[in-house]
Amino acid sequence: MNIGYWEDGTCPFNGADGDNFINRVTKGNRGLQLEQRSDMLNPMPSNPAWRNDVAEATKSVYDCLLDASDDSGSTTSTLYMLSGSTTTYGTTGVACPRWIGDITLSTTASPTVFTMTAGALLDNGCEVGAHAHVDIYKKNTLLDAWERIGGGRVQYEDVNGNCVVNEKGWTGSGQLNEPSWSWRPSSDDLGSGTYRAVVRATRASGAPAKAFFRILNL
Repeated sequence: MNIGYWEDGTCPFNGADGDNFINRVTKGNRGLQLEQRSDMLNPMPSNPAWRNDVAEATKSVYDCLLDASDDSGSTTSTLYMLSGSTTTYGTTGVACPRWIGDITLSTTASPTVFTMTAGALLDNGCEVGAHAHVDIYKKNTLLDAWERIGGGRVQYEDVNGNCVVNEKGWTGSGQLNEPSWSWRPSSDDLGSGTYRAVVRATRASGAPAKAFFRILNL
């Protein structure tokens, strides 16, 4: 994906303009045009790159759907874990700055009741202060597109002297909430097919961590 900027009125890129090619030529109506108020493009004098930061952050979501996976696997069992092989994802000639893990689940997979999770691959499974941002997608083969079915933030926290893994989902207002079932894919979204986890995992030190993508029985 490429990023371009046009000021309102200088080119036929207004959102409602019939000549706007972004509205007309994108496959399956999946093009993206961000329109921002001109007086909001640089609200912070100390951060002149605000407009580009917004564009780059949005672009990275799609880069992580267009890039090939860092690790992949296939399984006929709904008890399966895909472990990340590196912490240097996003630095080897690809655009996605996160770990991408793909799992293909067979049509004969069993048991049939399961969910999925992902996060940081840490020593002993937990490290206080570590965290991960997770998005989980399923491939829609008819549209040849990824559809987001779950995700949120994983925090590794100290609770009464013990390291606890705390999954937090996003509410409609953009706030973190619990419990974990609001984070994990609904059973209605699952079944055979190919799934993708996009994970940004960080250790307590701030260094990148390996990531994992896991299918769990219910």
